[in-house]
Amino acid sequence: MKKLLAVVVLGLIWLAGCGSYDEDYEEYEKYDEQFSKWLYDIDYLMYVLENNFVMFDAVYRIRGYDINAMADRARALTLRQQGMTQARFQNILDRSFRMSVAHFEFQLPLPEFLMQPPPAVHGIHTILPYYEVLSLRVLEEGRIAYIGMRTFMMDQVPFGPIFDFYHEIQGFEHLIVDIRGAGGWVDRFFQTIVYPNITEPITARGYGFVQTGPYVVGTRHIPINSPRYMMLRGTGFTTDRRFTPIHEFLEEINLPMLYISDTYRADYGFRVERAARPRLHEEFGGQVAFDGRIWVLICGGSMSGGQIVSWFIDETGFATLVGETSGGYFGGYRANIHLPNSGVVLTFDVVYLTDSRGQAFEEGTRPHYFNLEGMDALETVLALIQTQ
Repeated sequence: MKKLLAVVVLGLIWLAGCGSYDEDYEEYEKYDEQFSKWLYDIDYLMYVLENNFVMFDAVYRIRGYDINAMADRARALTLRQQGMTQARFQNILDRSFRMSVAHFEFQLPLPEFLMQPPPAVHGIHTILPYYEVLSLRVLEEGRIAYIGMRTFMMDQVPFGPIFDFYHEIQGFEHLIVDIRGAGGWVDRFFQTIVYPNITEPITARGYGFVQTGPYVVGTRHIPINSPRYMMLRGTGFTTDRRFTPIHEFLEEINLPMLYISDTYRADYGFRVERAARPRLHEEFGGQVAFDGRIWVLICGGSMSGGQIVSWFIDETGFATLVGETSGGYFGGYRANIHLPNSGVVLTFDVVYLTDSRGQAFEEGTRPHYFNLEGMDALETVLALIQTQ
């Protein structure tokens, strides 16, 4: 009897265990269904970055960004998130992959009607009154003038007030152009500051490196070995016509400031340049619009377009840079990746750019004069002018 009772008890325990196992398995299936598609997107994201983001390793050296650790953080946050939605997943990616480099950002897909281009008559961006984006001042009568640009966006920086100001400051010795914090397409800076104030063509030179992943080649942004020039949209960059395998390229080019480890993922190297040609206006008698010394103020917020301008000035000597090291945040064309399950869109620049010595754009450009102790860039340049 005791043996029979023992067998019955063991059987009941076994049945109870089976029931618990089935319940656990059902819970696991629900858990797996709830999180798997989001975790898959993170894995897919890492596959894309490892095979297309040429700066994957460089950003760790330059800014300390550990992308693998960021992915681990995103996975952990995903597993803790109850009631996941597309917006919440994007927020997790934003918090985890927080990198101020190469236009790296996550976005929710826009509704189709918002993706349509606006009518041409409205221009590219909402136009603000020019005095909200442009400051024109005389700092010392007959001697020092100031142009402050809050943006380079073409529709927001008008020609007229700047050219009128050039007439007002004829004969001045110094022009200070303040681009601290300005960004966007750089055309307007060149059209209003550079072209009218040079008498001969000048060219800034640098180098680019790319990884030939599917999102790079497939977007036609980098036509490897194409007979056509590659134009980096909105920047005026051109390349030579040669995309050289990386090992050959590094043997050909002397780049004393290049970190070879930064090119670990690169497949090709190529030359880039940004040229400027004079556009002298009849209203200035065919002469330069300003015939004095030009100073340009920069800071860590001089990013994207601000980085291009800083590099161009450093390479050509067009003006004197004053302030802080510029902020980088530019790598040519942008790839757009739709994560398959969440629909979140990742964008990043696909080119690792350097100056003519091999220093990465993402490291910024150093000014000719750093801020003096206790002074900002404007105070510094005024102090420098007084010593001349």
